[in-house]
Amino acid sequence: GDEAEARRIFNRLLPLINLAGLLGMRPLLEVLVTRGVLRTTLMRTPGRPELDQDDRRELDAILEDVSPLFRV
Repeated sequence: GDEAEARRIFNRLLPLINLAGLLGMRPLLEVLVTRGVLRTTLMRTPGRPELDQDDRRELDAILEDVSPLFRV
């Protein structure tokens, strides 16, 4: 495979990976809801609280940067 391309993609995704590390599954659930995969971010076991406005802004900025990587 193309190691340089894999590294480039990883580096673009790293902010999203870091946010998930800080805030748990909640940002990843938000991504899945935004993309229409899930209907809600509710979890059976209450994980971390809902994302606040600052968290959501950060997630939106990260997703805008990596959106070209999420093609179907």
